[in-house]
Formats: sequence, structure tokens, C-alpha cells
Amino acid sequence: MKTTSRFRARLKRNGVKKESPFATEVYDAVWSIALGLARVNQKYKYQLHKFDYGEEGFSSLLRDQISQLNFTGISVSNALKF
Repeated sequence: MKTTSRFRARLKRNGVKKESPFATEVYDAVWSIALGLARVNQKYKYQLHKFDYGEEGFSSLLRDQISQLNFTGISVSNALKF
């Protein structure tokens, strides 16, 4: 997969000598969270700097937005769908 090869090449260029066996999955997970946060912010005008871990409503909104994601990750050969 071209994207995965580019990811691994970038790791090497940045001096990573031993790649974690979970590196691609972690990369996709971080992107999923970032895209979910962006969608919550865009759709609900939620101010992320006011985020509170104890706020139940926010976690519901984030979970809902992540469940609707569909993007091409680097850990799988097909688009990620939740």
C-alpha cells in the first residue's frame, strides 16, 4: 500500500529505528479522534478548549461523530468505516 510505505519511510527519515507493530493502527486511531473532534466542533460549534473529561454529553457527541467516519487509513487496505 502506497500510503503505508510513505508512512514507514517518513518514520525512518525522522530517525525511528524500531517501529512498533501497532504504529499504523495508532496513527489511524489518532486521525479518527482528530477528525471526530473537528466534526463535533464544526457541527455543534463546541469549544474544545472548554472540554471537561467529566462531561457525558461531549463523549456522546464525539462517539457519534467517530461512528460516522469513513476515510482511507494506513492500517487497512480498505476505507475505515465505523
